[in-house]
Amino acid sequence: MAMDWVANIMKYLQHYSESIQQQVSQLIAHKKLGTYLLEKYPHIHEYHTDKALYNYTLAIKNRFMKQSLPLSKVMY
Repeated sequence: MAMDWVANIMKYLQHYSESIQQQVSQLIAHKKLGTYLLEKYPHIHEYHTDKALYNYTLAIKNRFMKQSLPLSKVMY
């Protein structure tokens, strides 16, 4: 199970440099990735579901791009 989680994270980093991928792997291995990210980005956003993200994105679209086509999909 843990390896699936790590593989899932690493697939999003495949286009980053090898050194960045190694740093992330080390943080994961030492169970410090969460702590590192919270220190670097202390303000957590409030959009934790696809629906909440969709509503947020829709509000931005309606504010700045009123004439554009409706959103078809928004998801993590």
